[in-house]
Amino acid sequence: MIKTKIIAVCAVLALVVAFYIGSIHVAYNKGYNKHALEVAKEASEVIMGSHTDILVAAKEVKDGEKNIKMDEVCSAVWDFDLRQCLHN
Repeated sequence: MIKTKIIAVCAVLALVVAFYIGSIHVAYNKGYNKHALEVAKEASEVIMGSHTDILVAAKEVKDGEKNIKMDEVCSAVWDFDLRQCLHN
């Protein structure tokens, strides 16, 4: 009789522990998935922002190229003084 009670108590205890561990597992997965979605969203925003920044920089460079004079001094490979090549 006592053996049966001990087995029943152990079985109930095992079910409670299994339910507790299962609950922790489900809660962890929900939190992990939520965090993963937040990180993916932030990464997408950074990538889109970088793309926009690259487009703006390319436009500024293209606009800046209009201010470069093309003559013998400015076309020389060894002339690194760009101040001579910019229109004032």
